[in-house]
Amino acid sequence: MQRSSARRAQLDPVPALIAVVVVGLGMSLYAGVVTDFLPNHQVNPTPTLHHLSAHMQTNGVVEPGRLHRLDSVGPAGYETNATLEAGGKRWSRGPTAPADAATARERVSIRVAPGRINLGWLTVRLWQ
Repeated sequence: MQRSSARRAQLDPVPALIAVVVVGLGMSLYAGVVTDFLPNHQVNPTPTLHHLSAHMQTNGVVEPGRLHRLDSVGPAGYETNATLEAGGKRWSRGPTAPADAATARERVSIRVAPGRINLGWLTVRLWQ
């Protein structure tokens, strides 16, 4: 039976640190390359929808004249379109969305004229 050595299975600290750095760099490069080849996932438009809805409402009623607030609520790097539909009327802000844009929709009360409130839809579309 052999006696254990004080130096058995030990490394000097410098080579061990170099090995850790090399493994870390390799993993970082691998992650960067893999994400370039994976298909892009769509962004979730629901937070943008809720944020816009909250900024357009007065006493729970959405004001179509406040659609300009869409410019400040969309996520960076994404195109945004918002549309209100109620009582046969339609208001829209932003560029025309492609068919594959991520879409979120919410039922809201919309002021269609002074003193007239209709139930309608607020739709938000996001794409890159």
